Amino acid sequence: MIKHIAIVFVIFMLCSCSTSTHREGKNESFKVLSFSQGKMKKVNEKWVIYEETNDMLYEVNDKCIYNKKEINCLRHGFTISYDSKGADVELQCSVRTNIRVDAGNNEQVKKADTYEDEFRMPLEGSEGEFVNVQYIDGAAGFNDLLLETNCSFEGKKVLSFSQKVRMEKPKI
Repeated sequence: MIKHIAIVFVIFMLCSCSTSTHREGKNESFKVLSFSQGKMKKVNEKWVIYEETNDMLYEVNDKCIYNKKEINCLRHGFTISYDSKGADVELQCSVRTNIRVDAGNNEQVKKADTYEDEFRMPLEGSEGEFVNVQYIDGAAGFNDLLLETNCSFEGKKVLSFSQKVRMEKPKI
């Protein structure tokens, strides 16, 4: 009887070890290696950060398309270098703001008068680097905008960052 209990215990330990190793490997299947953010522009057909910052003074630095209309905008964004062990992955991201905004893209307004938005970030395993170009329309004259972004992979947070866009107050 003791011999059978010992065998069951050994089998349980082997199963536990293989499960623990598999989970540890799964957690390491995606890792952000570096991150930078700031104001962006195109140089030789490639988007680059020309002012690295997470605290930006709003300025018009480009023309953007929002909801199928051309607008003046502040181009900004971020770049990440990552290791996904060669696999294509998709990060699930959410953005929260301190004031109500209209969230959208070139084609449409996705959410109007909202404090949050979601987006997916498809990353190719063969690339190892991703550039996310974003823009803000300051025409509405909003107060300083604070953005908190969190991205997860397989339910685990892998990237978190914040940005502040300061609006210049009108001179009286």
